[in-house]
Amino acid sequence: MGKSRAQPRFHFEQTLGALPPGTAQQDRAKAAMVRMRGGRRVLLGAVADGEGGIRAGEAADLVVTKVLAHFSDSRSGNLTTALRQALGEAGRELAEAAAKKGTLGHVAATGIAVFHQRLFIAHAGNTQAFLVRGGKATPLSRSNERYLGLAAFQEPLSAPTEGIPLQPGDRIVVASASLTRASAEDRKPFVDPSVIPTHVEGSSPLEGARQLISVALGREVDANVTVLVVEIPGGRRSGVSALAVAAGLLAVAALAGLAVWLLPGFVAPEPVTVPDLGYIVLLDGSGVFSGQGSPAGPFESVSRLGTVPVGAFLRTSVPTKLALQSTDPSSPDLAEVQFHLEAGSEVTLDVLDPHPDPSAPGYEEMRNTSRLGLVKGRLVVYRRGGSWEYQIEEGDLKATLAGQGVGALGVSHDRGVTTVFCLIGTCALGGGPGGLVELAGGQSAEGDAEGIRGPLSISAQERRSWNDFCRGCLGN
Repeated sequence: MGKSRAQPRFHFEQTLGALPPGTAQQDRAKAAMVRMRGGRRVLLGAVADGEGGIRAGEAADLVVTKVLAHFSDSRSGNLTTALRQALGEAGRELAEAAAKKGTLGHVAATGIAVFHQRLFIAHAGNTQAFLVRGGKATPLSRSNERYLGLAAFQEPLSAPTEGIPLQPGDRIVVASASLTRASAEDRKPFVDPSVIPTHVEGSSPLEGARQLISVALGREVDANVTVLVVEIPGGRRSGVSALAVAAGLLAVAALAGLAVWLLPGFVAPEPVTVPDLGYIVLLDGSGVFSGQGSPAGPFESVSRLGTVPVGAFLRTSVPTKLALQSTDPSSPDLAEVQFHLEAGSEVTLDVLDPHPDPSAPGYEEMRNTSRLGLVKGRLVVYRRGGSWEYQIEEGDLKATLAGQGVGALGVSHDRGVTTVFCLIGTCALGGGPGGLVELAGGQSAEGDAEGIRGPLSISAQERRSWNDFCRGCLGN
């Protein structure tokens, strides 16, 4: 990743997909700031997808390695030409290697270069590239039969010679074709291109890449997937601006009007059996989970990019960051939330993405709401946008992050006492003998078997502690 704030940020992730253990990874990716012979410092990225044999991964590795080498060594004054030539040379060397070693397979590849707020691109085969801007993902490549390594070699395709103008905050997504390929089960894309902006805008490249892969994994993608995300500097970063924090604090004035709206969330709904299409993915961290929802096990290990189903019991072994996803692409708000858990925390994944029948009893209490049970430890719920409501339950107590837009709620449970910190937005703590305490940003409350106490003011030291805990999610 570049050291200068003026340089693009980038990250790539890979998964084998839902394939048998020991299956070879046939995708390859590289990204780096390179200095060309003429002295220009350019961000260069390449994604290659090997096909056609058990050695296809070796072929893909040769391609991305040669693309970086040939591009860096290029004397061309035009970056589109340099990219096209680099892919072409890599293809010819792949064909030569196959002639000497036997068939390695053919390779689809896309190369991108970012220099002075312009994007240059060349591609061969069915790897994909998108420009993400203003909530839309615009395709930059089109599938073709010009695979590298084929005997009937054709020059790679490329975008306009002069490059594509970029704007601050733009994201570029380069991926192997499996990311958006249609599932044989329901004929829908593993990741619909229309939801790509939901997962990458406002996120760091690392989190954007991991969230896209997590969606594909949740849909049981049956092939290797590689995703490279590049962020053009100068736009809105993930995290909360001072303006957003101020807006959250202004919610105090509207709290009285919200009270009636919040109260139904604390009335126990009649039992309703609904399909729950949610799951979580570990963006960072590790732990164990019981799919039967029991702290007694049996347990399975889970680590970075691993998924955990609804109804499970999860115990973290290190500080862990969770994202919430759904197999239903019509639930875009879920991508706007992250959960930060400390090491040793224990949670139950009670309700993640419910799809109740609008005519069923309790519909209003279940729609657009996710519920986790906090058994032990502490967590932060950080919502970057949307109107989804998040509830953290501990026994009879229920902490809620309500409202819409940016919000953050910290919850800790220790020695029978549950403490809630409304860090941004509008929140509440209710249940048990204490009734309901409504909270605005900057207020806290605590509850136990004897009742609920609050609201109290959050000290500057407490706020800093929670901000450190969620890795700067509060923005200061």
